[in-house]
Amino acid sequence: MIEAPAEDHDEDPEARWDAIQRKLEPHADVLARQGTLVAKDARGRRVWAVRFPEMVAGRRVQRSIYIGDRDELVERAKGLLEQYRLQGSWADEVEGYARLAARAGGVARLLASSRRRPG
Repeated sequence: MIEAPAEDHDEDPEARWDAIQRKLEPHADVLARQGTLVAKDARGRRVWAVRFPEMVAGRRVQRSIYIGDRDELVERAKGLLEQYRLQGSWADEVEGYARLAARAGGVARLLASSRRRPG
């Protein structure tokens, strides 16, 4: 359950965003592949949180980081999740290109060795 802090409206949005980023950043690798922004009703209003799984002592645990009900913070959280996913896809692409280069190198060595054989 996501419980909305009572002081959510009183806090400076920039200070709140800095706190949210500090909480999300350690989980960027997980958020690049999994996790979502979810809406919940809390204390009579619609609030948002980032939910994602985490492995703790070999068990899958569901984590939740409270974002709040401010549209600005929700949009910034969406953007940050998109950024994490984009960075995660870059890593996957680089890994794919590295495999392709390794295979191409193997084919080139094979071709080079077959040309050296007298035949």
